[in-house]
Amino acid sequence: MARREKPSFIRKIGKGIEQAVFRGCWARNLSRCAGLQPKPALKTISYDAGLGKRGQESLTVAFVSDIHAGKMTHPDLIREMGRVLGEIRCDLLLVGGDYIFLEDEEMGLVVESLSAVSPPFGKFGVLGNHDRWIGRGSLRDRLESAGVRILVNEEARFSKGGSGHLLYGLDDVEWGDPSFKGLSPGTGTGVALLLSHSPEALSLEGCAGFDFAFFGHTHAGQIAPPFGRPLLPFKDRYSKQFPYGFYDKGEENGFLPMYVTSGIGCVWLPARVFARPEVVLVTFL
Repeated sequence: MARREKPSFIRKIGKGIEQAVFRGCWARNLSRCAGLQPKPALKTISYDAGLGKRGQESLTVAFVSDIHAGKMTHPDLIREMGRVLGEIRCDLLLVGGDYIFLEDEEMGLVVESLSAVSPPFGKFGVLGNHDRWIGRGSLRDRLESAGVRILVNEEARFSKGGSGHLLYGLDDVEWGDPSFKGLSPGTGTGVALLLSHSPEALSLEGCAGFDFAFFGHTHAGQIAPPFGRPLLPFKDRYSKQFPYGFYDKGEENGFLPMYVTSGIGCVWLPARVFARPEVVLVTFL
């Protein structure tokens, strides 16, 4: 896929509508009062990665994505995300990109909320498509002030209880320049984790070498039906195939075990219906 450099014409039109119709904060405030931006749930998952069988300690990873600070997301929702993060214990925090909606004027709140947790192995993130529509250097600097290291086709390694774990941050497929050239051979004795903004990363062959992947981007539909799969008419085919939740490798998922989160914030409409925001906590056993 050819790399996209600028927001599409449709997105530019969407920004104009957002600025005209949703001027000010009335829409997100009304949505919040109506219960359409509820407090993020804490989703806990245990995954057997074979660590216990090898006599190694478990690894707990917290994951959030798609915060989307801006006119569509109420600030209390982001603050509540920070409070949930502050109440949990984890070894590692991963952030799946899209920190903002269309502007970065509320990034201070994102920084404050991501500062609520200080896991021993650090905080790492990747950039999403919305993040690439503004000054990326400034955005990265502000995230680093919260202790979040942005990985762009880069790896990070850490050890726990004799296990050598690997994390690889892959650039966004549609708007970035994804590559596995930053991956060193050998993954150690622990788990090899992949972090990328969108399930579209599965279009790259290099994904097969990981034990588990973390994705965002889909919002679980954001405005979803009460039953069945979320509808994602404008997303890539991998996001449509894996719109939300945990997918183990099997008949329906020939790629690798993964979790696709519903995210935190809102885009284009200031509401979530049957797509509650969440903080995810995965324990690798």
